[in-house]
Amino acid sequence: MTCIYDSSREGVDYRGYLIDFLAQQARELGYRVLSVVAGEKPPYPNDPVEFFRDRGFDNGVYLERVLLRNCWEDIYFLKRKL
Repeated sequence: MTCIYDSSREGVDYRGYLIDFLAQQARELGYRVLSVVAGEKPPYPNDPVEFFRDRGFDNGVYLERVLLRNCWEDIYFLKRKL
């Protein structure tokens, strides 16, 4: 998975549908797990971990604390079984 963001300008959020579609396609191709690296609060990288937890990804493994442009952020690795 790589950086998915909502279109706040248009008020439409397709991210959940995209993840579900990806999961379905990956399952059909024989994949067993989706994985993602996500930050705890801001949408960098990807989305906040809570977004992924709400979509069936596990609690994750803490990777490290990184400096973004204007703040420090805790980064996690999460997985979703297919």
